[in-house]
Amino acid sequence: RDYWMSVKEAIEYGIVSKEITSIGDIT
Repeated sequence: RDYWMSVKEAIEYGIVSKEITSIGDIT
């Protein structure tokens, strides 16, 4: 359970960081 929650958080964090990077590049 903890493992999957960590994976989900890691995926969500990766998506968020990717979006922030994309926004920074566009701006």
